This record gives sequence, structure tokens and C-alpha cells, in this order.
Amino acid sequence: MSKRKIYHVIQVSQKMIKTFPKQGHNHVVFNAVFYRNGKKLNSIDQAVVENFSPLVRSYDKSENPDKIKVEFKDQDTNTLIWSKTFQWTDVDDEIPRTLSGYAGLGEAEVNDLVQRKFSELEKSRELDRMQAEVSRLKAENEELEFQLFIFRLQS
Repeated sequence: MSKRKIYHVIQVSQKMIKTFPKQGHNHVVFNAVFYRNGKKLNSIDQAVVENFSPLVRSYDKSENPDKIKVEFKDQDTNTLIWSKTFQWTDVDDEIPRTLSGYAGLGEAEVNDLVQRKFSELEKSRELDRMQAEVSRLKAENEELEFQLFIFRLQS
């Protein structure tokens, strides 16, 4: 796995680790199984989550896997909390564009987006103004039709 891909595995897993105490899981351990070409290589068993990043990085360097299965378990109840398999093809799809070589928008693109949004806002305001004007004119028209009706009755 490339550094970028292992970084993604660690980043996703660390986000999950932060949620465990909020879910009431205070003694969490993890397992990680490393695979290459469909064959199981080495694994990490029942390690404390505080050691997640350095252990996974170390095993990634020595095993050079194309797939990693990560599981987190509550040590007190021995229940599985979260599990995910990261495959090199999956990771490519999951890596945010900014990490996969996407440089972002240039000044011209940003200005174009801002101008389009500004135009949309102006159109929206103009539409609201025109709808209010139509409502006002309808009410005025109804009043004039009523006055015309009264005038015809009187003549």
C-alpha cells in the first residue's frame, strides 16, 4: 500500500476510535489482518487502540499488503464495535480528491463560481420582487374591478 492509502486507513479508523467512548466503549482493542494477492500475511491481535497508528504503519511497511481488515472490539464484553476491510481498489475511491492529486480550483474557476452564485441570488431577489409586484397588482386590479362593478350598479 502506498503511504497515502495507509494514511487513509489510519485516518478513517482514528475517526471511529474517537466515537467509541461516546458509545460507552472505554476498553477497546483492535485486530488488523494484512493480505496480499488474496493470501493472509501477518496480523495484529487484541492490541490497545492507543497503539493503532504506529502498529499499522509498521506492519504496512513490512508486509506491503493490498488489503487490510480492521476490527475494533470492546474488551469488557468482547463484542465487535466496528469492522472495515480496506482494499487498494476501494481506498482509491474513498480518498478525498485533495489527497489524490486534485489540486483544487484556480482563481478563474472560483471567480466564475462566485459570479454564478451572485447571479443566482440576483435572479432570486428579482423573482421575489416581481412576485410581490404581481400580488400587489392583482389586489389593485381586484379593487378596480370592484369599483367598476359598483359604478355600473349606480348608473
